[in-house]
Amino acid sequence: EKSWGLALRGQNKRLNINSKLHLQVSAKTYYRQINNWIQWIPNPQGVWSPRNVKSVANYGGMAWLESSFEQGKGWVFSGFFSLSATKTFTTKSSIANDASLYKQQIYVPVFQTEARIRYQTPNWYIQIEVPYTSKRYISSDHSNHLPVFFTAFV
Repeated sequence: EKSWGLALRGQNKRLNINSKLHLQVSAKTYYRQINNWIQWIPNPQGVWSPRNVKSVANYGGMAWLESSFEQGKGWVFSGFFSLSATKTFTTKSSIANDASLYKQQIYVPVFQTEARIRYQTPNWYIQIEVPYTSKRYISSDHSNHLPVFFTAFV
């Protein structure tokens, strides 16, 4: 595989709303072009092997927001939220009648998010995380996909 890419990232310094409340925002965007993308494909006898058969474009962005509220002497309530969007698709293929042209690549979700809240004392903390992942296609023609899912962790 051969590729080139460009990424831009911005981040503000920690913004102190007051002596106890703090915010920070970050964002990133990127673009990549990959040539000779490796894909496992079957030969006429049905034996699967890796081959360099595609050109793929990949672009997207991510944003994060973090906040904290300090209650004094090590007691902190904080939150985090992130959102990412990724588009990864075939732009050129050496596979005849390739159904994946200009479609999202398999197993790559378009959207992912994460929300997290945390309450911390000097001796312990409790945290709840909720990640979300959009559907992921499992067939290159998009006829099958894994469902949207989210979980929660405490």
